[in-house]
Amino acid sequence: MSLTERAYLDGFEGGLKSLVFDDEDVSNKLIFKSKMQSGLSLYCTDNFKKLVNDNSLTGLVFNTDLLTCF
Repeated sequence: MSLTERAYLDGFEGGLKSLVFDDEDVSNKLIFKSKMQSGLSLYCTDNFKKLVNDNSLTGLVFNTDLLTCF
């Protein structure tokens, strides 16, 4: 949490400027959420993405910008 930076607009919190995950916390997870974003977005590891690609699964879009809404 100390590496995650909040964004402010006119003195009011307006989301996050940066988002960082604890490698130790997510090391045994394929999919996870961020408490800093109230669990609104799903995140995954490279291992999950590889499993999806290796099995030719479709319907998922992977975005490397952690803070974008789409």
